[in-house]
Amino acid sequence: APFASVPVNNAGDRGLLGIALHPDFDSNGRVYVFYSRSDSGVTTSDPQAILDHRIVYFEAGGDVALGGEIFVTSIPAGARTTRVGGRIAFATDGALLATVGDLRDPDGAQDAAVLNGKVLRFNDDGSIPADNPTAGSPVYASGFRLPLGLASDPLSSAAFVTDVNESANDEINRVTGGGNHGWPSVVGVAGGGAELTFVGMTPGYADPLIDTRSERTQPVGGGFNPSGRYGSNLTNDYFYGERSGGRVRRVRLTSSRAGVAFSTTFASNFPSPISDVAFTPAGTLYVACDNAIYRIAPTR
Repeated sequence: APFASVPVNNAGDRGLLGIALHPDFDSNGRVYVFYSRSDSGVTTSDPQAILDHRIVYFEAGGDVALGGEIFVTSIPAGARTTRVGGRIAFATDGALLATVGDLRDPDGAQDAAVLNGKVLRFNDDGSIPADNPTAGSPVYASGFRLPLGLASDPLSSAAFVTDVNESANDEINRVTGGGNHGWPSVVGVAGGGAELTFVGMTPGYADPLIDTRSERTQPVGGGFNPSGRYGSNLTNDYFYGERSGGRVRRVRLTSSRAGVAFSTTFASNFPSPISDVAFTPAGTLYVACDNAIYRIAPTR
């Protein structure tokens, strides 16, 4: 039996897009979900039959939810069905983070009045933290196109967000409060007159840690290795998937946790595109692909 079911609108990129366990899951059993809700309460692919994108949680009772969803917050859906984002994760301080793509409205990513193209930050009940960059706003950082990966660094508390750009220059971003990551004015690492002009005029602008430049990898997912299960020298390294390349990449950060020492392929040759990667608390890496979920076994 499923743990729970939700009535999704699955037109385009919509659907059930993110899942996260509450930091106190052992005591409260809360499982948080980001999904596109149909306006009729029945799953549909009709692009107009949508109520909103929303975050809810369920309370676990063993292997199934004890009841229905408990509403946390609503995010306007708009008419366009792609570039939704929808990843959620809890930060090290207990705040709930969520990524929202630009919903095919690139200018919205730089508009403080809308939630498109943003990383949002909430309390676990959907209220807005008092220490968010702008009082009364859930916007934590801006300037994203299609953020499909979200993880919180246990050592620096920064959020790491993957962002898929239009044709290349895909990004891995280190995100802190008030940051602006450029889209659509800057793609990848800033360069050239117009992009550098934007940088000079934009407080909080931050280049990506990784810019794939001419290679289109479509980075997805993300997680920090909590253990020495795959070797003691890999502890606290950052891992993410490449949907186009069928690889999982390992990133060693510098001692400041604000730069990249090196990046290398950790696993490859997955038989279908990767959609997410995640570690268990004990340190086992799981890779979700379009056709299956794979558990990565140590080689020694």
